[in-house]
Amino acid sequence: MKKNPFNWVGNKYKYVKNINEIIKGKYENVYDVFMGSGNIIVNLDCSANLFIGNDIIPLLPNLYNVIKEQEKFTKVELDEIINKWRFTDKAHYYYFRDHWNKKYLFDNYDRKFIYETILLLKMCSNSMVRFNRKHGYFNQGFRGISKGRKEFFTPMAKDKIVRELNDFRTKLQENTFEFHNKDFKDLLLLVNKGDLVLLDPPYTII
Repeated sequence: MKKNPFNWVGNKYKYVKNINEIIKGKYENVYDVFMGSGNIIVNLDCSANLFIGNDIIPLLPNLYNVIKEQEKFTKVELDEIINKWRFTDKAHYYYFRDHWNKKYLFDNYDRKFIYETILLLKMCSNSMVRFNRKHGYFNQGFRGISKGRKEFFTPMAKDKIVRELNDFRTKLQENTFEFHNKDFKDLLLLVNKGDLVLLDPPYTII
């Protein structure tokens, strides 16, 4: 199993083993209708012609479709971005977040955006992925730099990012994956006999 590098609070990675014990078998297609971080659909231990992940937030479905087509990720590319933005205080984070939001809101999912998204999610407070409900931009604050450190990303942390990103890329290329940003009801209309459907809807606080 490979934990996806775009993890955030509430991901279901720790339940993958339990789920795999239940759904072992062969299916035509597998649908993860509310995939969230995608840890479940990517790590399923079953056979299927197609694995389909879907989420109402477009970020990860779109990003994963781009990652599938990429060449190997490198520390040189990651360092170029980190050196440009520095990330030594919260002001750097907020400038960077504005830059990220401009690309996200205009669907600019280029290769740099893949690295930039990992950096953003690692720096945001409490690993919470939160978007403005009305305007759709990412609005989570800065996690802060640990006491005694001068920069957010250590050499070890950067090596880990590149390694996990390449592991995840390989995982997406091992099976036939499709990722969508649809209303879940539209996706369920495509389900046929012999398909497996995973339903883990988001919760609301009343």
